[in-house]
Amino acid sequence: MRCYWRQQRRGEFDHEAVWGALVLGALAAARLFPFDRVPVWVCWFHRLSGLPCPGCGSTRAFVDLAHGRWTAGFALNPLAGALFLMSLCYVPYAAWVVIAHKPRLRATPMSPRERRTLFLALIAIVFANWVYLVLVGR
Repeated sequence: MRCYWRQQRRGEFDHEAVWGALVLGALAAARLFPFDRVPVWVCWFHRLSGLPCPGCGSTRAFVDLAHGRWTAGFALNPLAGALFLMSLCYVPYAAWVVIAHKPRLRATPMSPRERRTLFLALIAIVFANWVYLVLVGR
């Protein structure tokens, strides 16, 4: 896979506008929505197995991080913390390329080997995060 910059073509789907708006909305919701007043959702995986699911604590982590409680947010779910940081980087990039009509970052299609490697790496990251959650007793 190779990354490169290119101008958006006429009629091409605007990934940065759509994903930028969705990510900005998620960050704004984490900061502004009163999640502490919403009834707690039931995690069926936790209810059936007694173990946390790989995403346990993600919403609470995003809320803590959005309110500047960095240590608490990363302690709740490190993977959610990493996604939060990536979101903070993506929104300004998306806004800049959409508003200023700048070239967008694109990637060439991945080979089957690259796809498999990426898939296995993502599984390993999610599994490591899940092991952390199990060990800390979430």
